[in-house]
Amino acid sequence: MLQNPLFLFFLVCLVSLPLIFSEARQLNVAGEWTPIQNINDPHVKEIAEFAVSEYNKQKKAKVLAVFIRQ
Repeated sequence: MLQNPLFLFFLVCLVSLPLIFSEARQLNVAGEWTPIQNINDPHVKEIAEFAVSEYNKQKKAKVLAVFIRQ
């Protein structure tokens, strides 16, 4: 019975259905875009400065990170 490929396919589909429709899909996943809640957070500024410095190294450019307070 387990050697039948159709049965195996059906079994995999049946087991994966709860995973597909669970609440876990609603959580933020790595790589998914979400808006930044607090742009003045020091960690956000650190990430921005790192990204700009890495871009400058790779492109041999002189881009500046500018932060505006509201």
